[in-house]
Amino acid sequence: MSILSKTTLCTVLSAIALNFSSSAFAEPVRWEAAIAHLEAAKEEIRKAQVGTPATKEQAIRHINQTIELLKTDIAIIKER
Repeated sequence: MSILSKTTLCTVLSAIALNFSSSAFAEPVRWEAAIAHLEAAKEEIRKAQVGTPATKEQAIRHINQTIELLKTDIAIIKER
């Protein structure tokens, strides 16, 4: 998967996280699994031989933002 595809994937995941974060579908177990996948995606981006350092950094920032959104929602859901 190209760095651009991964960045697009991160953007889509961010939109999904924002859209469903407060809905009944926001189950902590699923969010935790999503976080694990996002962490793996960060490692793949770091290892990628293509893409500029700036593009990789931007993609990783997007992933980190998504992870933080998910962690925030997990904490809120667990407080209920």
